[in-house]
Amino acid sequence: MGMQITVERKKIQRTFYMLEFNHKHGDGGFAFDCDKHGNLLPDVNDCAMQNYYNCVNDTTNFMPMGVIQYTHSWIENARGLCNCGTEIELRDEYHGACQCNSCGQCYNLMGQSLVPPEYWLEDTHDEYDD
Repeated sequence: MGMQITVERKKIQRTFYMLEFNHKHGDGGFAFDCDKHGNLLPDVNDCAMQNYYNCVNDTTNFMPMGVIQYTHSWIENARGLCNCGTEIELRDEYHGACQCNSCGQCYNLMGQSLVPPEYWLEDTHDEYDD
């Protein structure tokens, strides 16, 4: 018997932009959160603003690289109700399965009930040992 899935597994993708400046002497630089037009995002702290002004005003040491687009993606695991009623995240804890912390029931990443892990493992006895 399987579980009731409460939240489907989904891929999340986030695109963000950074206004970047490289140090002309090759030892690092600065990047500032911005929109796709290079406008700094609100709530920039004072220290970051001071670094930004230093980069903009010190063209001897800093070279503007422009707005760089970055995209991150990740998978958010599904969630479901165990047969005992506990909601669990379906994540790969052990060989593609997870276990309910309340009752110990194991599930695969699709929410299907599994027998306990000790039944999954192959017999590890060495048949050549007599």
